Amino acid sequence: MLAIVLKRAEARARQRRVAVVGATAYGRVAIERMRVAPHGPYAAACVFDDAAPGAAGDIGGVPVIDDWHALRQMIRNGEIDEVWLTLPMSHEWRIQRIVRELRDEFVELRLG
Repeated sequence: MLAIVLKRAEARARQRRVAVVGATAYGRVAIERMRVAPHGPYAAACVFDDAAPGAAGDIGGVPVIDDWHALRQMIRNGEIDEVWLTLPMSHEWRIQRIVRELRDEFVELRLG
């Protein structure tokens, strides 16, 4: 029993903390997949969306933030390991801006 508890604690310690960019259907699916696999390799840390002022305070229990500088500070503080861009390709200009602004940060970018 102790071995199982230790294994789960170790798995949580190795989880990659993810910032999901886009309070979109794609973003909600990504959050749900992480939620149903709490011992999986990824854990949603926050959702960032500065274009959805009507977004709820959280999505599936994950806080939604709309402050770009707050997200960058979380990345710089080591609170975020990966940024998942879940924006539709029709928002190409936003995707390019985010990639450009994060290119020098120590964070992994993924297109969803």
